[in-house]
Amino acid sequence: MPYLTLSYQKLARIIFIGSVSALGGFVFGYDAVIISGTLSLFKAQFELTAVQEGWFVSSALIGTALGTLLSGKVSDIYGRKPVLLSGAVLIIISVISCVVFNTFPSIWTARFIGGFGTGMTTMVCPLYIAEITPKRIRGMMVSLIQFSMTVGGATATFANVYVFENSLSQKYFESGYVGLSSAFMNKIIVDESWRAMFGTELIFAVIFFALIPLIPESPRWLLSKNRKRQAKVILSGITSESEVKTLLTEFQDLEMKKTNDGISELLKSPFKKALYLAMFFCFASEISGITAIVYYGPTILENAGFTLGGSLGSFIYMFLTNLFGCSLAIFFVDKLGRRPFLLAGTIGAIVALVTSGLMLTQNIQGFPIVLAICGYIFSYSFAMGPIKLVFASEVFPVRLRGLAVAISMSVIWFTGVVINQLFPIIRDVFSIDLIFYLFAFFLIPQIYVVIKFMPETKSKSLEEIGQMLMRG
Repeated sequence: MPYLTLSYQKLARIIFIGSVSALGGFVFGYDAVIISGTLSLFKAQFELTAVQEGWFVSSALIGTALGTLLSGKVSDIYGRKPVLLSGAVLIIISVISCVVFNTFPSIWTARFIGGFGTGMTTMVCPLYIAEITPKRIRGMMVSLIQFSMTVGGATATFANVYVFENSLSQKYFESGYVGLSSAFMNKIIVDESWRAMFGTELIFAVIFFALIPLIPESPRWLLSKNRKRQAKVILSGITSESEVKTLLTEFQDLEMKKTNDGISELLKSPFKKALYLAMFFCFASEISGITAIVYYGPTILENAGFTLGGSLGSFIYMFLTNLFGCSLAIFFVDKLGRRPFLLAGTIGAIVALVTSGLMLTQNIQGFPIVLAICGYIFSYSFAMGPIKLVFASEVFPVRLRGLAVAISMSVIWFTGVVINQLFPIIRDVFSIDLIFYLFAFFLIPQIYVVIKFMPETKSKSLEEIGQMLMRG
């Protein structure tokens, strides 16, 4: 194992730093999945049309897309930590607002604000981890983001099931609780339990906010701002002195070759190819339907013959599968490489999506459809999910990395907005099986792109990758 070459103290420091920053991924995963439990209840209470349902689901994604895009340049100018802190504050404001607001437009706005916050954090988290961890374990640590998203989603699923079942059996509060009126408690826990589902996110958002000050600024960002002494202190705490010297030399050599910063340089060779590839992988991962299946998962299972309670329970199997797939990525992506993982995952996802579509076409109900969808989620979670984050965080120079990762990842969320807005309309006008066939069809070009154009970046420092790309 490559991480065994590090001292215990340095390894513990890296794990702590990576875990705290990856908590942003956990909060995003929690936020993304918690809405799946609220959807049926919220839709019934506010009598949403298919278009309004799509807008409700897309509200956070629109915010995430804009938050991701706008925070890229900000993180390049002011640093990675301030963006993480600002994102955490917006998430906290959003969660509280969702619990107390009473109209559809106000709750939509609250979800948008939360999405903006998660966009900021999920943009910075992977590039921050890539910039602060040694090359030997970089893929594993960046994959931790996808794993934490999955753990967050699984936790949210359990929370949804618990809150929903508790609301069915809970007796009405006859007196206040922790300073809150009985009427308010009955409203959020019993009568409108979707509020309690949203509210459970507050615990993790506050923990994330409290831990961010305990991690250092990105050393490579500090180097880009000529703060070499601070960067060297941080790097010395997480890797060997010889590797620190090598990294500083490589960084200086790469900086001497730079021309100008900004989009104009990104669109010049060789970074143009890296940007297009990163954007394509982000687009392909989203067009495969992952957020639609996550957001509308219980609805899909209800259409396949499950009750709401049963669909929420079956949804847990999907996230356990997701956890297993992410675990494989964490332990093997640095050993086997990025390209083989992404190729295998893409082929597996296509097969699973077609199989799911055929089952829905044949009206096969019950556990077989859950198993087929789990096959897709497994293929996504060990390949497309983590690899897009790893690749995007590796292939750009530090002075452009925030902007480039922001542009790449914003593709995910803008694509997600379109998919999740159209999903309920296509579902009602046509059928769900058609959607699964379309997801599979859109993934086919990725096989060619991986084989023909994707470079292998495992076991290379970020500076080595930059030099490799500059050589063409």
